[in-house]
Amino acid sequence: MKPILTAEKMRQAEQAAVLRGVSLLQLMENAGVGAANALLHIFPQAKHGLMICGKGNNGGDALVMSRILADFGVKSDILLVMGDNLSELSQINRNRLPENTPIYFSSSLNFHQYDFVVDAVFGTGFSGNLPNHIENIFSIINKLNTKRFALDIPSGVNCDTADVAENSFIAHHTFAFGAYKPAHFIDKAQPYCGAVQLIDIGIQAA
Repeated sequence: MKPILTAEKMRQAEQAAVLRGVSLLQLMENAGVGAANALLHIFPQAKHGLMICGKGNNGGDALVMSRILADFGVKSDILLVMGDNLSELSQINRNRLPENTPIYFSSSLNFHQYDFVVDAVFGTGFSGNLPNHIENIFSIINKLNTKRFALDIPSGVNCDTADVAENSFIAHHTFAFGAYKPAHFIDKAQPYCGAVQLIDIGIQAA
């Protein structure tokens, strides 16, 4: 049986892992390493991508990915779309990036230069509507001929209810961390999730 956890049950599973001695920082490392390896397996010709990061731990997962991909010669730029005030764990992984990693705050980028894009803005905690500037970015990227990956759940999709905000990120592949989420199997969210792959991050999801 596939492990399926709501956002709240996922938080509980993470806390249980912490009680067993696995730090949240290690869970983030496991998620980023797993997602980077999965991306390279799916898209081995990857050369230059964009990590669209929020300020929370979903963005931190992508910062780990960027560091791991650099070890394989894959360049990835960072776009911090929710500002410079990152969560503690995300900031730790920002500090671990290679020194020459480009970090941007403005969305006035040439998105056509990237052969893949990773959405790591909101993750499982999202509900409601996307901020206007995020909508504008996604509306451009969703039309590009580029590989699109989402971490845990595409930004704009409620992971529990599968409610979809306007101009949500449309992923070709979604990497589900630790457990699948209900929206991964609800029809209205499926076009946004694409192919969903489970990434083991070291929690017990049963």
